[in-house]
Amino acid sequence: MLALLLSKNCNMKHNPLTVDNIRLNPIWRGLGVFIYFLCWPAIWCMIRMSPTRARVLVVVEGELLLAQDWLGPNRWSIPGGGLHRGEDPKIGALRELEEETGIQLDLKQLKLLGKMNVHNNYIKTKLIIYTASLPVKPQLRISGIEILDHTWVGRSQLKHIKIDNNTAKIIDSFAKQINLLQ
Repeated sequence: MLALLLSKNCNMKHNPLTVDNIRLNPIWRGLGVFIYFLCWPAIWCMIRMSPTRARVLVVVEGELLLAQDWLGPNRWSIPGGGLHRGEDPKIGALRELEEETGIQLDLKQLKLLGKMNVHNNYIKTKLIIYTASLPVKPQLRISGIEILDHTWVGRSQLKHIKIDNNTAKIIDSFAKQINLLQ
């Protein structure tokens, strides 16, 4: 059943100008939104207990890689996620990047941009932000369970897609620092 939901009408071609280009079964997309809001108290507790998260800004020729979570309000965000207890933030960032995109980097390719505290749905979260500038766009893998889709966007395209508030804050804070999205 899961494979049918994921494969039916799945379009692997990416058009970064719209978020509606994803042709995944609408039932699967709606189920992710429904489960997110149904399970919000449990998600809140889980995030609250492990508030440090890592994000990786992957940049190729002035374009930023964004991912769209299956679980949640269908907004685009920067790949990354929660760190395991005692996990080195850089290793956690690499692990999350590989889980969500299939991109495998080594520690030397990540550059620490900074740290910031954000509030998301009444949860104070510490974000550790890294960047990786790559010479070419890597082959991406869509897991279908955690991530619905990936897209590459330039600065002018950001206003045409729905990004989450934390992603907007990160881009505003660090775009100029690394000449991102020129």
